[in-house]
Amino acid sequence: MTALRARAAALAAAFAALMGLGCAAAPFEAGCSSEAGSRTVAPLMWRAADAAHGGVVYLLGSIHFDVESPQPYPEGIESAFASADELVVEVDVVHAAESPRADLGARVRLEPPTQLADVLSPQTLERLEQFLAERDLPFTFVEGLKPWYIAQLLVLMELREAGYDAAHGVDRQFIERAGDKPIVELETTSAQFDMLDRLPPRIQEALLADALNRSGEFDRASDRLIEAWRRGDERALEQLVFVPIGNDPDFEGFYESVFFRRNAAMAARLAELARDGKTRFVVLGAGHMLGPRGIPSMLCERGFEVRRVSGGARATESD
Repeated sequence: MTALRARAAALAAAFAALMGLGCAAAPFEAGCSSEAGSRTVAPLMWRAADAAHGGVVYLLGSIHFDVESPQPYPEGIESAFASADELVVEVDVVHAAESPRADLGARVRLEPPTQLADVLSPQTLERLEQFLAERDLPFTFVEGLKPWYIAQLLVLMELREAGYDAAHGVDRQFIERAGDKPIVELETTSAQFDMLDRLPPRIQEALLADALNRSGEFDRASDRLIEAWRRGDERALEQLVFVPIGNDPDFEGFYESVFFRRNAAMAARLAELARDGKTRFVVLGAGHMLGPRGIPSMLCERGFEVRRVSGGARATESD
């Protein structure tokens, strides 16, 4: 995703869900009606109301891993969850815990007789061999795997080493607390894997190379992202999540695939769901909520009355 100094955690989040190039942008562009709402120092959450049909969606920006469970949440978040008729997530990571492994299949493997040496530059291949040797891992650990999946494995391995665990992810916590509340998935694990598998070879190698080059910075980058999430610091999150790798224009396609195209599809689905007048509590990766092409802004453009009800300083405010 980006240089891991700024975005190691964002890379892992996008892969695990899985989180405008360049400078951070305002959450709402001019012409899209919205209210600022309260600014409590808490994780970011928006309330989007469909005035025509009465449906309400609370949009909580999540992180998919942490060193500990982030509960208890502020009262505004807890009351929104309690009032919701349904919980909406990207993928139900609890009740479908076995399906991702089964869905991977051939997606993660190079088609024989292709080998890593055929798809990676000598420099990246050498750095990968060095990385594995430093950790006493055999090359067979990654042999035959596609670069995007190797990048995922290395990032998650480093995060676990630093003490981060998906068991403490925000989405998982709310799914486990849902009880009798119906859970709606906006995506499938198969679709997410297909999205990553379709990334161009050059982008896949760039992700892997960057993960290798920045592996020693995972803990510090993750700490920064999680601290910004806890503060509800919209501006800091945008800077961490949307910093391009080496100003490479090819990554515009990456952002389109992993963020913006998915944001549009999820916003459309939420708008459709809201037509029944129910209240829904929506937990999606924080990266999907940010900027003019984030889901709150997209719902605003669809005519929803959107206001932020939890979070710290807005992205447009000065220190």
